[in-house]
Amino acid sequence: ARSRPTRARGLRALAAYALARPTRLRRMLASKTKQGSLSGWLGRAPASTPVAAGASSSDPMIVDSSLAATMPARVQPPSRVALKLTLAFNAAGELKVAASVTALPRSEALAPSAKKSKHGERGELEDKRAFRKKWITSEEGVKANRKLWLRYDPSTNCMFCDACIRFNLKHPTCNFVVGCKSIRLERVKEHECYGESNGHGDALFKLINSTKLAEDFSASLTKQISLESDGLVVLIKNAYWLSKELVPNLKFASLANHVESLGVKVSKVYRSRYAMSAIVHCLAEISRKWRLTLIRSSTAFGLMFDEGTDIGWTSVLIVYIKFVKPDGTVVSVFHSLLELTGKDADSLVTALVHNIEESRLELDRWASSGSDGASVMTGELNGVGVQLTRLQPFMKNHHDVAHRQALACGDTVESASPFEQSTMVADTERDMNAIVSDHNRSCKRIRVLAAFQEKYGLRVGRLTHGCITRWLTRFQMANGVHQSILALALEYEEERDQERLNLIMRARFIVIAAYFADITEKLCLLSKMLQVDHLKYKLMRAAVKATQDGLAATYLGMPADKFPGGIRMQRLKAPLLAAAAAASASTRRGVLNIYERQTVFDLEEWESMQRVMRTYAKSHIDALSTRFPQDAFLEAFECLDMGELPTINLGETDIEYTVRIGAYGAPQLEVLLEHYGKPLFSPGGKSFTPIVRDTQVREQFGRAKSLIVQLRGSAASAPEHERKEVTDEIAWAHLYARRATYDLADLCELCTLGLVQALTTSCAERGISTLGQIKTKLRNRMKVAMACDLQEIKLNGPALSSPKGIFDQLIGEALQLFSSSARRNPSKSFSGLRPCKRNARAISRRAIEVLESSGGSSGEEEDEQAGNAPAGGNEAGDDDEEEEEEEGALEALF
Repeated sequence: ARSRPTRARGLRALAAYALARPTRLRRMLASKTKQGSLSGWLGRAPASTPVAAGASSSDPMIVDSSLAATMPARVQPPSRVALKLTLAFNAAGELKVAASVTALPRSEALAPSAKKSKHGERGELEDKRAFRKKWITSEEGVKANRKLWLRYDPSTNCMFCDACIRFNLKHPTCNFVVGCKSIRLERVKEHECYGESNGHGDALFKLINSTKLAEDFSASLTKQISLESDGLVVLIKNAYWLSKELVPNLKFASLANHVESLGVKVSKVYRSRYAMSAIVHCLAEISRKWRLTLIRSSTAFGLMFDEGTDIGWTSVLIVYIKFVKPDGTVVSVFHSLLELTGKDADSLVTALVHNIEESRLELDRWASSGSDGASVMTGELNGVGVQLTRLQPFMKNHHDVAHRQALACGDTVESASPFEQSTMVADTERDMNAIVSDHNRSCKRIRVLAAFQEKYGLRVGRLTHGCITRWLTRFQMANGVHQSILALALEYEEERDQERLNLIMRARFIVIAAYFADITEKLCLLSKMLQVDHLKYKLMRAAVKATQDGLAATYLGMPADKFPGGIRMQRLKAPLLAAAAAASASTRRGVLNIYERQTVFDLEEWESMQRVMRTYAKSHIDALSTRFPQDAFLEAFECLDMGELPTINLGETDIEYTVRIGAYGAPQLEVLLEHYGKPLFSPGGKSFTPIVRDTQVREQFGRAKSLIVQLRGSAASAPEHERKEVTDEIAWAHLYARRATYDLADLCELCTLGLVQALTTSCAERGISTLGQIKTKLRNRMKVAMACDLQEIKLNGPALSSPKGIFDQLIGEALQLFSSSARRNPSKSFSGLRPCKRNARAISRRAIEVLESSGGSSGEEEDEQAGNAPAGGNEAGDDDEEEEEEEGALEALF
């Protein structure tokens, strides 16, 4: 065949045709009428080629007559056939074609052909043919525009034609539409060769034209935007300011007009609220890209999420993420706002996992999750935490510590004794809430109370309602009422409300309000401390322990000669002791002089109040112990706080100190390695590789302790004005910056796992509050995607007072993204006056009148053509003038 190029091309074409159309080949070769055309397709033999006897000199090819018998009668798709085709010239110049075609069984036809891997001794089986990029990038592929239409999907191992999928509607069952599973270059060429019959040629033509149209439109749009780039920068800054200040999008055009009136160049286009929506999306995308880049650099992250309902009755899930920045700083930032299809655990888990995958974050780095402790979150059988642990067994789920304190508050109320504590404390709290409600419903009482507060120098402000499960509001209510008792008394005297006056001037009300404010103040400080963004378990345990010790020292361990109570009770100490000393021995009653007034004082009631408040304080201590049990796993992370490394004692030798340093934190480290240093298995039997290597962590832990000891020595030898205490933060930053130099990668990863534990979800609670400020009653139709973009800018975008370089970089990248993604016609984004429907109707009516007037002269033109010209030569000139006027009117209208 090499010596006969023409015949070689024919043989290759015949072989390709035989592979593509075995049934047609059988029919063509079996029919004697097809032999002449087939010989013409293969080409003529050379003139020197001898012709066998009985063969025509014009048709040197002779087909084996037994070929028709070997072809199967019918080949059923999707079965495959095994074709063995032999084509050769004999000495006489005759072309001998011998073929054997056998239909494969269905199991063999559908089984992928495999062979041993050519990459070594692994003995793996791989597909016999694989897709090659050179099919697209080669010179032949570039000429055939395969880059536009040829696409390979590795998940299904199929080739597709995008042109046929989009435009080839006449052949919906084409192989390259449903997916060609035969990964061969011949299949691609066949799809191109039969473009006229299978519709590929027309589809590719339409695809090329549409692509060219899109490129031309994009080029013209880019040119238009580049001309308006300076003005667009102003619009993008305006949109950023509106988003930061929570101003509605409808004010976008008004702000642009105002800025333009100040002499600033502003783009004439893209001033509508729809344009602002696109600009806000671009700004949020840039901010989101920056944030995700930082998150991917962290070896672990934790999620804090909270479910809620916005003003538009849309169920949403707000997600915050906690990670370690490249410089070792721990941050908690807003991540996303998800719209929920349901409030069950399956819907929440699906939304969370889809968001993580969409953000291109690795599930293996998801180290912890925090929630508010709702039953759907913490269910033991199929809660959100349980389902997430099945996906990632190394993950730890946490119940928000602030919500746990709120539950402790509820436990205290439920555990109150029914006769004394319930009567005194609950009744006093109910009376305080009633006083607050009376003032909140009356503007006059608010003004009168404010006037008396200002007169006596009481900076209390407006009274606040108290919620039974919120320490902050309960303290604000008790403290406000207690400090305003004198102002309230003067107000009720002025209004002559004797019932309210007697209520607030009772000794029991005054004393219980002071006790209640003192106790709740300590719990309020604890609540504030538990709501910090980066709460560590060590700090949480210290805060709870300090609150319990403070309550016990103030109310339980007070000596008999000491007066129990906090600051407010100490202010009442003198009048209360005087009234107790002056009380009658027989009636045990006296007079209490307080707030420039006198009230009845009962000594038995005073003793009962002291006993009740001690019980009340003890119930708080017990509730905190129940809701905040010790967690051995979280306590084990304290060994990684190198700031707590023991110092050398007086008289201790270096060897003894070295031994003590070496033993420091060893048991806690083993607890962590038991979880993170060994493979875990999911309930389905899937194995998960350990996050850290236990042997390397033990070696690196000893090396890190030596580095911190050296750092302490350097700090102690520094000048006094430069001397600093080596805290946990300084020690962590020192180790994190040297993790590569001293090979501390595994230890730093273990420290990162401890830093990203989501113990509190207060940041997610504040995010829900921000959502309420963005999506108000006047903006209740806002979509969740737009609300998410606005929250991204509001919470994560750089401040307006940030360094100019960061802000300019954000605006520049947003401008570039907007320029590449804007699809709207700039002229249609102009916020000025546009032709309305009324103007269009007026134009159409005028056009009809013009056409009717021109149609009336058509008869005269026909008469002129027939030789019946109208009398008078000036009429034709008048008609010309009228036509010119009509044309001018049309030009002016259109």
